[in-house]
Amino acid sequence: MGTDCIYLFPIGKRPEAGKAHSLLDESRVVRIQMDSGSGPRHICFHPNGRFAYLISELSGKITVFSYNEGKLERLQTIVCDPFVAEGNADIHVSSDGKFLYASKHLKEDGIIVYSINSQKGTLVQIGFQPTGLYPRSFAISPDGCYLAVVCRDANCIQIFERNRNTGLLKNTGKNIRLERPAFVKFL
Repeated sequence: MGTDCIYLFPIGKRPEAGKAHSLLDESRVVRIQMDSGSGPRHICFHPNGRFAYLISELSGKITVFSYNEGKLERLQTIVCDPFVAEGNADIHVSSDGKFLYASKHLKEDGIIVYSINSQKGTLVQIGFQPTGLYPRSFAISPDGCYLAVVCRDANCIQIFERNRNTGLLKNTGKNIRLERPAFVKFL
């Protein structure tokens, strides 16, 4: 986040046993400069492997890239919330590749829901689901039916039902109480 860059490290051709640094070919690193002060935070890939989605914490933007043979090309940049720029946290694509979810915090905390154009990879906002305070992390269940949101300052993980046809979320009212949770993952 501090360099406002994405770094792509090719896998080394001859990793040496016991030398973790040899897994990456640092001589061929690719550096992609993002807007100054944007604060790139998380990136995720579409299931088809052709598109990548970057959420930037400080600028409040999502950047859509095409991805081909280790190269990223910008296709679209959108502002998650035109009224409150900073405060984006996490981003995930549904396993069917139809929807993208992004969390925002600091003001009007929640999950923004986007539909994904299957041919172009571009996004259109279709919904917003309010959450507890500071939705730092979230995960979609392996069956695609639920979305679990870590609400750090609300001391809970909220469970939302996910409509697989529309992509929209519905609060189940079921929360897992934890002291300042930070991350959630389905195993």
